[in-house]
Parts: sequence; C-alpha cells; structure tokens
Amino acid sequence: GNCESRGNLPCYIESCDRGVGSNRGGADVIAGKKATSTPSVRGARRSVRLQYQNQYCSKHPFDQLYDNIKRKEDRLLFIRYVPIGASTANWALVQVDLDETDEKRARKNGEFHVRWLQVHPEDKRLRSPRISRFCPVVRYIDKNECFGRHVHVSMSNVIQLLENKLNLGWYQMVVNLGHDRLSEPFDFATLRSARSTHMDKYRVDNINWAEMIHNAAGCGIDTSDVDTVPRTQHGARKRSPR
Repeated sequence: GNCESRGNLPCYIESCDRGVGSNRGGADVIAGKKATSTPSVRGARRSVRLQYQNQYCSKHPFDQLYDNIKRKEDRLLFIRYVPIGASTANWALVQVDLDETDEKRARKNGEFHVRWLQVHPEDKRLRSPRISRFCPVVRYIDKNECFGRHVHVSMSNVIQLLENKLNLGWYQMVVNLGHDRLSEPFDFATLRSARSTHMDKYRVDNINWAEMIHNAAGCGIDTSDVDTVPRTQHGARKRSPR
C-alpha cells in the first residue's frame, strides 16, 4: 500500500539554516520500532524559506535545552512543521521521549525524538485548541505497517495500551528542537473547564500559548486557529470563549 496516503506523518521539518527541511533520519516509529516499509518522500521538493526574526534562529546551548526538558514531567513543547504538499508552516504540540532520544545527538545538534499530540476528539467540535484537552495521536497499524484509522487514547493510559496492543502506533519522529521549537519545555496544566465547574487535565496554560503565538508570529505562522472552534453544527467557524 501507499503509506504516505494512508497515515504516514504528514510533515517534514524545515530549519531556518537549511533551505529545504527533512526529518533528518527521523523515520516514523511504530510501537517502538522503525517502520521500514514507510517510504521516504521521493523527488526534489521546493519549500518557502521561513524568515525568522526571533531568538530561535541563533545557535543554542543544547546542553541547557536537554537539561530543561529532562527537568519537566510531561516534557511538552510547541514546534513548527510544514505539512506535505504545503508551502507554509503550522504549529504543533509534541511530547519529548528521552528514552528514544539519542542523548549525544540531542546535546550536540538539538535533535530529539518526539511524539505527536492532538486536540481531544470530544473537545474538537466544541472548543478551540486553547481551551481543549490534548491526547496522543494513535492509529491502527495494518499488515503493511502503515497507519490506518485513528484510535482515541487518553494520556493516562496510552503507554499501557501500546504495550498490550501491538497493532497500535503513536506518531513519532526525530525533530530538531534546537531550531524548530516555538516554546521552551513545559508541563500540562489542570484548569477549570470553560463550559462547566470541573477541572480539565491535560490542558495548556495561557502562558505557554502566549509564548508560542509570539514566536510563531516572528516566523510568519498563522495561529488564528488557536482560538477558533473547527466547526459548529452548521459548518461555520466561530471564536471560542477563553
């Protein structure tokens, strides 16, 4: 089958010091092993070079970055990425997996193994990302080791579920956080729900959203979706209450 059209992670990384980005050896990893059947992007690709105007363009002390990530419990960061077929970058929320990260490469080059997160499916049609919970991007794996349909898994039980079900995979890849991060590492927040009195776990604090939005603006990344509900019942978009 065509893995690219059936769930291969739709992005490549473009750093500010490289004309055309790639995942730099970060092949998708499925259930702890490389998906050897996943093809690389073929042919020459052209991309729009992003012009940075902030601190993330310069060289970084990656020892400090590694240590800052290690001190966090959830090890979350916002990054920029360019979806396949697009010419502009988007933002994404990822979780660093230090167990899968090559520490020497991370400290030297800023390359870390990360796992993709997404807005909780129960929140996706009712809330904007800013006031939504987040959960892992997990999908079934078919016999060709390509990703199939999405599976909802909570942050609290994803590791146990993946250990028990070998036909599930969490989107993972190597990303150069030295160049492509839009925030410093942080942890999930537990915040009061915008629509009820109970507290939501696995939310992102407004401080972290503000940092990402500020740095994304310097890269020309559109972050208007942060406060936009994807669709109402009538198919129209609307702004979400904060």
